[in-house]
This record gives sequence, structure tokens and C-alpha cells, in this order.
Amino acid sequence: MKTIFAVLFLLVLFSVPTVAQVKKDDFFKPFGKSFVVSTAVYGGGATADVLTSRGKLESNPLSRDQFKVFDTKKNVALKAGVYGVSLLFEKKYPKIAFIFRVASGAVFIGYAVHNSHYSRVR
Repeated sequence: MKTIFAVLFLLVLFSVPTVAQVKKDDFFKPFGKSFVVSTAVYGGGATADVLTSRGKLESNPLSRDQFKVFDTKKNVALKAGVYGVSLLFEKKYPKIAFIFRVASGAVFIGYAVHNSHYSRVR
């Protein structure tokens, strides 16, 4: 668990100086710095959520198997689909895509913290 939070901390730590050096107008270019930062937050949150959910009971019917246990393949496919939707908006609305990915990543980090309090089923 400490390793997950250490990786997330390092992602944020190394992203901040990069963001601070960018001009205000250049940050939200399609597939620019905002894309890299928001993808790092989304990817970090999604990874933390998957790692803390493995082998535990899952309440989301889209992410569980027939025994109501977390299914990694279904969950990763769902997260990849959500990320793909954000890519559809990236070229025309980069600010909205940035906010969507950062908010989703933050929610996934919250899920990871929540999941860390439960023990595994198998």
C-alpha cells in the first residue's frame, strides 16, 4: 500500500515542475502538456484502483465476475473505454478533456484509498 502512494506522490511531484514552466497559452494545446499531466493522473489513479481491488468483493456489476469478486480484465477494459472517450474530446475541447481525466483519476485514487481498508476474499 505504501508503494502505491509513493508512486502516486512521485507522479505528482515530477509533474508539477513541468507544468510550472509552461506558458499559460501553451498548456491546454491539444495533446500538449495538459494531456501528459492529466494522463499521468488518470493512469496513476486507475492503476492504484486496480491494484487495491484485486481479489476483493466488488459492488460494481460491470467489474465483477459471477462470484461477485473483482475481475481485472473487465475493469481495465472499462477504464480504457472511459479514457478513449476522453481522447475523442481532446482535439476540440482540450480543457474539458483535461478536467475529465483529472477528476476521474482523483475519483480512482479515492476508490484505492477506500479499497485499502478491506481484506481479500481469495
